[in-house]
Order: sequence, then C-alpha cells, then structure tokens
Amino acid sequence: KRLSARGLKLALVSNLASPYAEALSSCGICSFFDVVVFSFAEGVAKGQPGDHRIYELAASRLGVPPSSCLFVGDTVSADYEGPRAAGMHALHLNRHAPRGPSSNPHRPTISS
Repeated sequence: KRLSARGLKLALVSNLASPYAEALSSCGICSFFDVVVFSFAEGVAKGQPGDHRIYELAASRLGVPPSSCLFVGDTVSADYEGPRAAGMHALHLNRHAPRGPSSNPHRPTISS
C-alpha cells in the first residue's frame, strides 16, 4: 500500500499453477497489484531463454516501458536474467542468504 501511495504501479508476474491463482484472489493478495499476470493464463512463462513476452506484457499492462520497471524475484533465471534480457532492472531476492551486502557484485541481491 505504501508503494502505491507513492504513485508506483505494481505487477504480480507468476508461473503459478492455475489451481493456486484462485487462492491468491480469494485471500486478497491480488488486490495489492495494479496488474496480475499468470503464465498459465497467458501461454508464456518467466525464465524462457529468448522469450521476453511475459515481462513485456506486464510492462505494457502497467502502461510503462520495460526500462521503467524493477523486477524482484527469487529465481535467478526467471526473476533476474529474464527481466534483464527484456530491458528491465532486476533484483534477486535470495531467501537463504545472510543479511548484508550481496556476494555477487554483478547481480544486485536482497535477502529476507
């Protein structure tokens, strides 16, 4: 809510299987996002080498160019390399790394 209050647009882009999408909607998580893109619904997935369509679709639905997007996710290929190849900025969320500076200076990383 704080990000939206600052005028930032938020998208959820997921390779989530279709049975789980309804759970996200029913618990209200989707309401925090301006755009929700599920790979099963679009016929394209994150992390497919050379296929940037899902990232471009999210940016288009947000009404911004990919270069204006910051993509944050926990899978290097799908959530860091894929968005970067599509022209987005990206941060890798490493849930298992100790808090502190990234161990890879070439891949910005945050921990939780």
